[in-house]
Amino acid sequence: MADRKTMLAKAYFYRWFGLKGFTAKESLLGYGIAAKCKNFKDFEYVCYAPDPDDDNFCIRFVISEIQLIQAVRAQKDLAEFLLEFGFFFDDFAQMIITNKLYYVCQRYDVIALLFLNNPPKYLRTKINLV
Repeated sequence: MADRKTMLAKAYFYRWFGLKGFTAKESLLGYGIAAKCKNFKDFEYVCYAPDPDDDNFCIRFVISEIQLIQAVRAQKDLAEFLLEFGFFFDDFAQMIITNKLYYVCQRYDVIALLFLNNPPKYLRTKINLV
């Protein structure tokens, strides 16, 4: 089990956060990615990810880290995914959720990968992170 400090870091104290080094708003505007811990026990997150069909929009969904990791692990081209970005699967699994989403969205249609059924779409510039 991870130590308490690591667990708190992953939860980000239930605030919106972005890709490493960016605020949530900067990450959302630049990459279409932001997340907020919804359930600390299960590491479930409310996430924004780029809409695969329109770069100006983001989709919003709830997912746990385990669900995201399992979805990627189930892909037939997992080896190519790992080679493309130059990391091992364990490295991917240990990333924060926003970084995982970044790499997943670079390679896959996140709506199809996660079996999302018509997720709500929002214009990036109009999303209010509260």
